[in-house]
Amino acid sequence: NFIGTLAVTQAMLPLLRKSQAGRIVNLSSALGSLSINSDPSSPFYSARLIGYNASKAAVNMLTAQLSAELRDTPIVVNSVSPGYVKTDLTGHTGFMTPAEGARMPVKYALLGDEAVSGQFGGPDGHTPWENPVARLEDAAAARGDCFARSHIPAADSAVPAIR
Repeated sequence: NFIGTLAVTQAMLPLLRKSQAGRIVNLSSALGSLSINSDPSSPFYSARLIGYNASKAAVNMLTAQLSAELRDTPIVVNSVSPGYVKTDLTGHTGFMTPAEGARMPVKYALLGDEAVSGQFGGPDGHTPWENPVARLEDAAAARGDCFARSHIPAADSAVPAIR
């Protein structure tokens, strides 16, 4: 899931950079959400598919990193989770056909100028994913600690650019 997505994105990025409205739509899953995987009340909490879940979490991180890297370009980068689709992976027990599952990725690929980058869309709208920095800041503020973004290296200095 991750390596193929990264390889195709890197290969296509030179062409996307020439576009007036490039779109990168990464196919993810709610199982790649750290929020959903760590919430005991989530219906997906017991889905312990470590390889699949971790690879989809990596796809979501790629989305976040690319969105930040390309923020000053017309390229919009998002992850989408189409939902539980009838595929070989699900033993054809999903709730929607592959054609129905394809609607959301196509919708995100066709977003216009109002498109927001760095989102994780799902069949019920926005899919949660963690913002660990915000959580740490909130927890530190509640304790009265001095933890702040200024103590974290800038993203562009800590992560090599993806070209």
